Amino acid sequence: MSNERIDGMERVVCVAAAKVPIVKIWDPELKLAADVNVNNLLALENTRMIKTYVQIDNRVRPLAMVVKHWTKQRILNDAGKSHHSVKRHSD
Repeated sequence: MSNERIDGMERVVCVAAAKVPIVKIWDPELKLAADVNVNNLLALENTRMIKTYVQIDNRVRPLAMVVKHWTKQRILNDAGKSHHSVKRHSD
């Protein structure tokens, strides 16, 4: 793992040993952290499903944001750091 600054992004870290290899990035301008992965078809399907739910019912997005915040506060959204990943509970 390296911790670099690339094209305006900070804390660019490759996690090649993860179950699904990812690159973690931090955008200091937007103050936004993101995990980027490639060729994860299940993640694409999950994204499409959530997008559909948000289009059907405008209550879904705020609910998802609350759940995301709650899991982040409890480190439940990082399968690499937690024994209780949220994704594991939904499988």
